[in-house]
Amino acid sequence: MKNLKFLTLAIAILGFTATSFAQSEKTASSDAKATIITPLSIENNTELNFGSIAPSSSVAGTVILDASATASRNPSTGISLPEITVTATAAKFTVTGEGNSAFTITLPAEDVTLTGSVSGTMTIASSSFTSSTELLSTALEGGTKVFFVGGTLNVGANQAKGDYTGTFDVTVNYN
Repeated sequence: MKNLKFLTLAIAILGFTATSFAQSEKTASSDAKATIITPLSIENNTELNFGSIAPSSSVAGTVILDASATASRNPSTGISLPEITVTATAAKFTVTGEGNSAFTITLPAEDVTLTGSVSGTMTIASSSFTSSTELLSTALEGGTKVFFVGGTLNVGANQAKGDYTGTFDVTVNYN
């Protein structure tokens, strides 16, 4: 009989205990959202071209090409820049994406080698690449931004005649 009273009392206590745990549980809900924006795209409109260069027969030099629409050139000693066959142009890029969003431009991290059509090579040092945008970070006013890229070409003494070509990458990312 004692066991029956004890069992009844234990069941009653457990019943109240289970009920009290159920009363302390609370639930809250939250909305889940995402916003899809226009992906960034970049297009090369004009190639980087240092133009016609007449090298020294005895002194290596450089040609600095400004990162602007006018693409002004500045030669070092021993280099002359005739406008005989090719006009110099800074590389021109157009970026499109979400309007007024900030983005960053990354210029080449490695030197770029230009290989001659006949023989020889020239380089553009990665540290010499420049952009027309301030601090390489800017905003897409109205969803579009145009910028220019220039650099410094290293020309050897008595550089072999011919056309020289190479490629480089410019990367853009949303901030």
